Amino acid sequence: MKGTIAEKNRRQEDAWTQSPYAWRPGDTEAVWQERYRKEKHPQRRERAWAFRQPARGKSIRRVGQAPGRSRNTLHRWLRWYNAGGWEEVVRRTHGRRPGARQGSRLREEQAAALEEAARQGQFRTVWDVVAWVKENVGMAYSYSGMHAWLRRRGWRRKQPRPQGVKADEQAQTAWKKGG
Repeated sequence: MKGTIAEKNRRQEDAWTQSPYAWRPGDTEAVWQERYRKEKHPQRRERAWAFRQPARGKSIRRVGQAPGRSRNTLHRWLRWYNAGGWEEVVRRTHGRRPGARQGSRLREEQAAALEEAARQGQFRTVWDVVAWVKENVGMAYSYSGMHAWLRRRGWRRKQPRPQGVKADEQAQTAWKKGG
């Protein structure tokens, strides 16, 4: 029983160097080192690091243990690499580039109409703005997306809190003055 497990482990560890995972002619350890060193995106950097390890004689199990990735993840990255090289691996990166911000989905005239409605006091909450945009423009924004859009445009919550019905403004002013 132990012999079969050891044999299975050896076969898995040799998976890097055996077919179907063949490195392209120009992809040497030095090329992978340079890609790793220059890469800023965390996912691509991790993948470049993982691809650099077989040239150093490390097994797929050892490579996966360091960043906490499974063998299946590493095999998936290698399948992407075999399908289209490093360009395919880069294409499969999730999310936007670091530092890149998606522009507003609202056109300038739509944004101007929204700001005019806000100046007229039609909105009390971000949800009111989301509903207005959905009704008048036909776009669905999330709460956080609309909140970020409003903040980028310089809008802040400036609505005073409501006062109680029984509040005596003169008594409050006198109390604030210390008397």
